[in-house]
Amino acid sequence: GGGAPGSRYGGSGDALPPIPNVRESRHVAGGTNPCGADSGGDGVPDHQDPSPDEPGVSTGFLEDASGELGTEDIPTLDLGTFNGPSDNANEGRRHSLANRANESANLIAAGDTQGAIDKLNSLLSKIDGQSPPPDWMADSPEKSALAQEVALLISLLELELQLGQPGIHEEAVRSR
Repeated sequence: GGGAPGSRYGGSGDALPPIPNVRESRHVAGGTNPCGADSGGDGVPDHQDPSPDEPGVSTGFLEDASGELGTEDIPTLDLGTFNGPSDNANEGRRHSLANRANESANLIAAGDTQGAIDKLNSLLSKIDGQSPPPDWMADSPEKSALAQEVALLISLLELELQLGQPGIHEEAVRSR
């Protein structure tokens, strides 16, 4: 698919971590598959999930993912993917979406999981294909991929709330 170079959205600059030799992988012995499975059932592929055997991810993972959206992925989206009346309007829309992702990362870091969900829902409402409110991006692979990423972050944050223990996996991740 298309996407900003170096982003998670299918650009030619995609840089996923190298997939380990399956026979040598500790994940295979633990029942996970580093070649794309989601053993935890949380929407995060095992090769990206810091705790692949368990549903959910660490608070640090969520903060980093939201921050990367705001500082790397959204700011590099081509202005042509936005549907404003001018490049200036499209720059404003892109900047506003990036700010919402950055604010979400800051709320996660502050322990305000619900605030982060609300901020990401605000971002998603501008790219989800539902109206009202009208979307700020034209239909494109980049818009679809961004909406999927934001929806995944929201579902992971909601899972954290359901578990009632923000950062439940932090200790497990640190001990590995």
